[in-house]
Amino acid sequence: QCVERNTTNVLNDTACDMEVRPVDTMSCSAGSCPFLWGFSAWGECIPDCELGYHSRNVYCYDDSRRPRVIVDDELCSEAGEPPTNVSRCGSGPCQQVGTWLAGPFSDCSVTCGVGTQGRNIECVDSNYQSIDTIYCDPSWRPQQFKDCFNMNCPNECDAEHPICPAVASA
Repeated sequence: QCVERNTTNVLNDTACDMEVRPVDTMSCSAGSCPFLWGFSAWGECIPDCELGYHSRNVYCYDDSRRPRVIVDDELCSEAGEPPTNVSRCGSGPCQQVGTWLAGPFSDCSVTCGVGTQGRNIECVDSNYQSIDTIYCDPSWRPQQFKDCFNMNCPNECDAEHPICPAVASA
C-alpha cells in the first residue's frame, strides 16, 4: 500500500514511486524475516481521569528497507501477534473542579393532591459551562425531585380528585 510517511494514511498508488515499491510476498525463515510490527505513540486518555482508554496505530513494516516501508499486515504473520492497539489508562480520581448548578423546581405535577416537582441539575466549571459529572462531588449533588401538595381542588370529590375540601352540608 502507498502510505503517507508521517500519518500512515493510505494513499492512491499513483502518489508513490512504483520503482521502490516492496514485494507483496516473501518467504522467510524464523528469525530472518524483515517484516516487523510497529506502532505509534499512545493517544490521549479518554477520559483523562478515573479509568479510561487510549489507542495507537499498529502496522506491519519492512525493516530491510530504508526508510522503513509499511506493508500489508499479513506479511507480519511470522512476527507473532500484533501489539495491542487499545489499552486502559487513567490518572486516578478526577479532581473535583466543578460545582453543581440547580435550576428552579417546576410546578407541581398535579393541581390537586400529592405530586412531584423536578429541576435540572448540572455540573459546571468556573465559567458556568456544563462539564462531565465526574468533575463534581456526587455527595454534594442537590436534590432533583421533591414531593408537593396542591390544595387547588374542586368543591366536589370524584375519582379524578379523591382529595377535596370538606363541603359544608346544608
